[in-house]
Amino acid sequence: MDKTPYSAIINKVRREKGLTVEDMERITLTRNITLIEAGTEKLNDMQINLFANVLGLSAEALKQ
Repeated sequence: MDKTPYSAIINKVRREKGLTVEDMERITLTRNITLIEAGTEKLNDMQINLFANVLGLSAEALKQ
C-alpha cells in the first residue's frame, strides 16, 4: 500500500507545533493518528479539511 500524500506532512507539522498524538486525537476527535501518520489509514475530504485547519495548512497542501 502506498503512503497517503498527507501522512508525512501531518506528522511533521504536528511535531513542529508541539502537538502529541493524543492532542491531535482530542482536537480532531479522530482515533488512529499513528496509523494516519504511517499512511495506512486514510482520511476523507472532511477530515483532510479538519486536519489542515488544526495544523494551519490548506487542504490542498495536505493533498499534494
